[in-house]
Amino acid sequence: MADHVFILGAGASAEVGGPLMKGFLDAADDLVRQGRLTDVKPQITSILELWGELQATYAKVNMDLFNIESMFGLLEMGRVIGMLGGHDKEAVSRYRQALVTLIVRTLEERIKIPVQHRKAGVFPQFAEFVSLLRELKSCAVITFNYDMALDYALHQSGIPVDYGLAASQAGRFKLLKLHGSMNWARTADGSEVVPYELSVYLQDYHWDIWDDEEKHVLLAISQHLGTLGKHLAGKTIDSLPVIVPPTWSKTEYNSILAPVWVNAVRELRDARHIYVSGYSLPDSDSFFPYLLALGMFSPAMVRRFWVFDVDDTGQIEQRYRRLLGSSVAGGFKYVRTHFSDMAGHIRPLLQAGS
Repeated sequence: MADHVFILGAGASAEVGGPLMKGFLDAADDLVRQGRLTDVKPQITSILELWGELQATYAKVNMDLFNIESMFGLLEMGRVIGMLGGHDKEAVSRYRQALVTLIVRTLEERIKIPVQHRKAGVFPQFAEFVSLLRELKSCAVITFNYDMALDYALHQSGIPVDYGLAASQAGRFKLLKLHGSMNWARTADGSEVVPYELSVYLQDYHWDIWDDEEKHVLLAISQHLGTLGKHLAGKTIDSLPVIVPPTWSKTEYNSILAPVWVNAVRELRDARHIYVSGYSLPDSDSFFPYLLALGMFSPAMVRRFWVFDVDDTGQIEQRYRRLLGSSVAGGFKYVRTHFSDMAGHIRPLLQAGS
């Protein structure tokens, strides 16, 4: 298990173009208006129209429907009870699929991989972080993000990942994606979740960059999930990525994502240094506090619990102070900075041997 555990939220991926939860619908709408995402325009339009319908709830319930988490949570609950307003269960399921499509395709369009000398390059915002991970003797990452920014940065640095979906893979870096990932697919019978490993995907689908003026390429892995079966003895694969809402109940996903959550608890259980970046600890997410509590239920002494975020209102700092118990509070520190600057604050501690 790791001595150092990093917990990343949407703020980390925002530095390479990923929209924050409150910006997803606007970002998707902008892409459609720009003539992009034309192949999934009907699905995205249906979600934007549903959002318009749901505005009527403002008169009775104070719900932030500009936040994609709220809409995702509503659709999940509507799917469980079999209705959402005047929409029946089948319609709700279609909306849920359309919302997943909106999320993953918006992320793929917004997170652009830079091109250098006709080759796909690296995200400079992630370079220092990945370098820090190499320097640490024992570390792991737990993330709430669906996107592939960190996955790609690790791949480009020659670091293979273990998503924690199956038995532990020796020699691989633990990257635990609590809410699923754009490159995870479910077998048609629903019995297992399998990742489309980047090392495999980029052999199947690679970029041909001939133009010196090319500035970026897109990692469109979600659009090829259906072909993953050829690497799995011909198993039929559901082409919809496995991502789950960060709000409400996740009990439906226990059977498929429990191994990831178990691995996350194990990493937190033995961690002595915990660093959080880009995760605001929203009141709507009760899942993480419980996960953290399970991870902290151990004799290990947490020496350092640092939170890195650009918020200057004091709200996020206070949320974490309220969450943490007295034995951890002494090692708590809030650092107002971006994700890309986090490594610069941690590395001096390593050099000092602390």
